[in-house]
Amino acid sequence: MTHENQRQQWDVIVVGSGLGGLSCAGLLSKNGKKVLILEKHKKVGGYAHQFKRKAGHDIKYHFDVALHVTGAMDEGAPSRRILEEIGVWDRIRVKRLDIMYRSSFPDFEITVPADKELFRQKLCAQFPQEAVAINSLFKTVETFANEMAALLRAVVPGEPPQSDFAEKYPTLSKYMVATLHDLVSDHVSNEKLSAVFCQLWPYVGLPPKRVSAFLYLQMWLSFFTGGAYYIQGGGYALSQALAGIVEERGGKVLTKTEVSRILVENGRCSGVETANGEKFKAPIIVSNAPAPVTFGKLIDTSLVDPSYMEQVQNTELSISIIQAYIGVKGTPKEIGFEDDEYFMNMDYDAEGQFDRMLKGDYSNVACVMANNTAVNPGDTPPGRSIIEIAILADGKQWCDLPHEEYRKKKAEVTELLVDKFSEVIPDIRDRIEVIEVGTPHTMRRYTGNPCGAVYGYASTPSGHSIFRPRPDTPVPGLYLASAWTFPGPGFGGTLAGGANTAAIILRKE
Repeated sequence: MTHENQRQQWDVIVVGSGLGGLSCAGLLSKNGKKVLILEKHKKVGGYAHQFKRKAGHDIKYHFDVALHVTGAMDEGAPSRRILEEIGVWDRIRVKRLDIMYRSSFPDFEITVPADKELFRQKLCAQFPQEAVAINSLFKTVETFANEMAALLRAVVPGEPPQSDFAEKYPTLSKYMVATLHDLVSDHVSNEKLSAVFCQLWPYVGLPPKRVSAFLYLQMWLSFFTGGAYYIQGGGYALSQALAGIVEERGGKVLTKTEVSRILVENGRCSGVETANGEKFKAPIIVSNAPAPVTFGKLIDTSLVDPSYMEQVQNTELSISIIQAYIGVKGTPKEIGFEDDEYFMNMDYDAEGQFDRMLKGDYSNVACVMANNTAVNPGDTPPGRSIIEIAILADGKQWCDLPHEEYRKKKAEVTELLVDKFSEVIPDIRDRIEVIEVGTPHTMRRYTGNPCGAVYGYASTPSGHSIFRPRPDTPVPGLYLASAWTFPGPGFGGTLAGGANTAAIILRKE
């Protein structure tokens, strides 16, 4: 089989079209590189895409795959700067959120504003006896942010940390290998206050005593200082804009084209071969595929430095997720659920909830719910709502089940998720028109992530950002741009990762 692109010499081939690969491709194309993007699925975007489901002939729901608020899109903030540099900022529409989330516990509820100073004031008003501790915590967060900004101005993409890092950036250094619990407990002892500040831990897949303080604060600051936003049309609108601008600059995006092998000649990458035998040539390959897949399946492992291979294969995997996408009759106001992000907590013991989840007990774990219609009404049929609910899940318990056992387990968890939503919308079962549930098996199927690991590697104190496999790999011409490399997961993390990888390529190649 011959393809017209088979005869073309590309400057760069990007394997996969998640936001890391797309942002990298966008910046490389801006700098004159002719980029070919190969995606095995029929749509670009990875987790940043939509799927459609019909309810009858006239009702069509558009579900955003990722239950996601996107941060750092205020003027001058990192994600916006990247999108402006690529040239797609003016091609998307965004809505800035005033409320970051509503959080409920058995005996306590709070609505959190999407602004750091307003959040601090809200906490001081809610916990007046803890005002000194709150102010101390927020001062440390401010110092962290200032040091991070100074570091980003000084750092060269792909270069090791400065030798005087600890001296120049003492707060960053202290929390580089600390947990979120370590950070908060340096200032706060009140469990309710701590739980509210740490509420976004499901966004990074580990509870406070296990998740990196460094990574959590970066994510937290992206929302509370960089602005919390929802992209109109969902993440897929962003993915389409990025793919479109690459093609406008002479690149090409081929979907339904699975790469089976990265080709190496004379010790350097020379192109790729697809599952149907086509070969595309380029001296630079950017893998947006999972790092364990890139080095465990796509390339000859004898070419990879053993220490790098050890890091790729043995760094702890992140947790996965179970997510229900539901189309219901009734506007947000009519169904009594208008939250952009709502966290329902069973208690204040995040560690205990996480442990129960690891044992397969999903009935007593934290969940996050959202009504996407409240922020993206254009994608919802008239008089309806698109609601979603997500809980974390251990992918190892899902990905290799026999078919019938899997179907039974999925049906059970679907009922459980609907039961959870019925605590918020009592008549939800009468309103449901469409429901689709994604499990860790689903996540693995569509992304290739081992065990459906939605965050790549686990964001532990020893597995985040600089502790992940470097984007400039030991194989000449092979680079990584995804949640599996620096700096990490999430829309903001992968956008930044793609931009960082592009900068390294432009400097080295």
